[in-house]
Amino acid sequence: MTAKPTKRYEHFDEPVANGEPVIAGVGMHSQTTLRGNVNKWVRLTRLPNESSSKYLQRVKRDAEKIAKYRSHLLIAKRFRLNSSRLVALACEQRHIGYGWMPVLGENSISFLFAKAIAIWLNSTLGRIALRRVTGRTIAYPTLNPIAFDGVPFVDISDAAMVDILRSSYDLTCDEVVPQFQDGRVAVREAWDDAVSLALGIERDLIARCADMLARDPFVSKNDFYEQM
Repeated sequence: MTAKPTKRYEHFDEPVANGEPVIAGVGMHSQTTLRGNVNKWVRLTRLPNESSSKYLQRVKRDAEKIAKYRSHLLIAKRFRLNSSRLVALACEQRHIGYGWMPVLGENSISFLFAKAIAIWLNSTLGRIALRRVTGRTIAYPTLNPIAFDGVPFVDISDAAMVDILRSSYDLTCDEVVPQFQDGRVAVREAWDDAVSLALGIERDLIARCADMLARDPFVSKNDFYEQM
């Protein structure tokens, strides 16, 4: 009888044969741009004494299962309110994630719509909307997929709105995004400009929300105490 390995998958920092690319990590040093960065590869562990043909058959079946969980749009499963940078990624290729939840459905979300939603969720109003469904730990919220029914999303059936948000993504997707504790920075201002224009929300209102979010003690203690 063949013994089972202690780990089902092997993990690598470089591409390997039969490896599945993964978007991994939600911390300050992991994902730094809207486009997302493949930084891990996983491969099904070969069983002791398993023949090459049987192993490759298992790899093929496993790849077919994994394919169902790939998406152009990934939402952070958890993040620190001060040191993290992004809450959603839009990837040109569909990927799975570690620490990132793929957005799935009966029909796979397109890259175009993923771009628009990523801009919305990373904007000031999108980040506030996500905090409505966080877990018990305030400074390091964990998001549950079932709770996303309570998150307001942009109407992707509105072509004009999607185009505005998509254009913002195209202009900023390669910019390194500062940490949340850095507050109002140029790239986030650009996202808020796009949300204001696309959704018809007063820019001054969004700016006031951005100021309040930046002064949140769990986001930036320095900004919070300066206001006291």
